[in-house]
Amino acid sequence: VHRTDAMNKFKFAPVPRYPANPNGLREAYNVKYDFQKDGLLFVNKHTHYELDLTPLCLVWKDPKTSRFMVDSSDGKNIAKHQVSTLLVKSNGDVVSLEALVVGRLPTETIQSGKIKLDALNKFHIKGIISHQERDQVEGLTYAGPASKARLLPDSWGKILFQYCARNG
Repeated sequence: VHRTDAMNKFKFAPVPRYPANPNGLREAYNVKYDFQKDGLLFVNKHTHYELDLTPLCLVWKDPKTSRFMVDSSDGKNIAKHQVSTLLVKSNGDVVSLEALVVGRLPTETIQSGKIKLDALNKFHIKGIISHQERDQVEGLTYAGPASKARLLPDSWGKILFQYCARNG
């Protein structure tokens, strides 16, 4: 679908691919395209994939490869607060894609029925606290239901990357 019309609002075209060697990486990183690049996608082509988190597929973003290395809700401006999409379980646990518990809703919030349980919801994240055992989210506040287009919560890696990209 290389054209737009009443049924196709956007053009879809295959993106270029490069070998994973120094020359291929250099070219993918530096070449100018007739579309806006939004990172580099590294995929291990010698395996089968299922919809889930895998170390065999990696997205690299930096200021040169992505206009918005830091998430943007409107595609134009960097969001004032870090927002992550997370799964709220029926017991009130707020979890990442890897099922890492990053927060817990108070019992009164669960009972109020204001937040949809066993569903994806958006949360503001104030910070990340480093502990010897593991890092933890600080200041997790409800920001609304997630988009119906979202199928999975954010991974811990994405949450941590976005925090580090915002805070240096």
